[in-house]
Amino acid sequence: MSRVRYPRSRFTRALGKICVALETQPIRDVSHKDYFDRPQTTRVQIRTLWVVGSYARGALECGDLDVVMDAVGLNRGLPYIKNVARGFFGMTPRVFFYGGTPEKNSSGVAFQDAKLIWSSSQPDWRNAIASIAEDNGAGHFERPSDHLPLTPEQMRGNINNVEDLLRSRNEGLLGWYHIDFADDHRSQPEVPEQFAEAFSRFTDLGKATRHALAHFLAASNGHSWASDDLSRDWRGRTEFRLGGTDIYVGTPPMPSQPLENASTSRLALVPHLTARGPNRAWIIERGATHPLVKKADSRVAYALAYSDCLIKMFTPVSDWKWVNTLELFTSRAVAKAMATEMDEADDEVASGEAEPMHVIELSGTLLLESIARIERLEIVVDASGNREIFDMGKFDRYDVDHHALFDKLITLLPKREDE
Repeated sequence: MSRVRYPRSRFTRALGKICVALETQPIRDVSHKDYFDRPQTTRVQIRTLWVVGSYARGALECGDLDVVMDAVGLNRGLPYIKNVARGFFGMTPRVFFYGGTPEKNSSGVAFQDAKLIWSSSQPDWRNAIASIAEDNGAGHFERPSDHLPLTPEQMRGNINNVEDLLRSRNEGLLGWYHIDFADDHRSQPEVPEQFAEAFSRFTDLGKATRHALAHFLAASNGHSWASDDLSRDWRGRTEFRLGGTDIYVGTPPMPSQPLENASTSRLALVPHLTARGPNRAWIIERGATHPLVKKADSRVAYALAYSDCLIKMFTPVSDWKWVNTLELFTSRAVAKAMATEMDEADDEVASGEAEPMHVIELSGTLLLESIARIERLEIVVDASGNREIFDMGKFDRYDVDHHALFDKLITLLPKREDE
């Protein structure tokens, strides 16, 4: 991901202003909001400050300035480091702060090139900055995370997952791409009409999260997987569901062994939009060698459809709850007989006002996509209408062996004739 580079002198001036603020007042009251959005004031002490990245290596041009701060909350836990930085230094364009030490910090990366700039025991920051030798050959140090569509700073979780993700992609277990948003991160996108009503209900979202979700919905409009209803995921305030897609907005988690169960077909990771960027959604899907894909490739199911659009039903499961249901058949002949029976009972089909049903074949990723988009699956196993029923929500439960459950589901389906 290429970025604009700026003269080193720009960041030397910015670093100097930061150090002046520190030597003047290393302990300050920082105003912020807690997890429940309640206003708080925390007394914070910054004990040590390092510079890392290309500036620390002496690069003559840098994309930004990366700073690590060791700070502590004196009257309560430390606020988010971005709130600490804002409380001490105000607006600092293209300066990015990480809490902790060079070895262990909020970026998730151990910085081997860190340079100590200021501490209470070594306050001569001017000499510390001047001692960094300029190096015309220094530049960005390539890391495994450079091969991801997003940066580690845009996500949360274990940075060590990156190499596992890259290995999974190289082995064909996963595949991914990204969807870029509008060039101006401050622009206000128009939410597509099919999502507008659901989007209007998410009134409790923070401004930045709501803004990122709007950009995602506008940019994903037209993708085949974005044709379902948008809903809130029960697992989190900033997690959403769009058909078989799990959407994480704001500071999405770094994926760890993603897409292991059949309840989800893809992940969409949507970070907050910033001047630094990149402002995009990272879409992760299963690859051809994924175990679920290989199993689904070996089987076939039949479903009823209008114009290649699967027919789904809303089935009552209690007096107050109806669920989105897909009916699959293990026999094309049984599926065709059911389509004929339903067409004969439909006056609109008889009069030519509506087209008749037809049978479509589902296998591989299309089969997985279809069952991930519904809440209940009914597999008709014989001509008498006997069926096996699967609650798709169980695939996502920690107390259920989802591998065994999927094996039970997939073995009900006949093998493909070309296998």
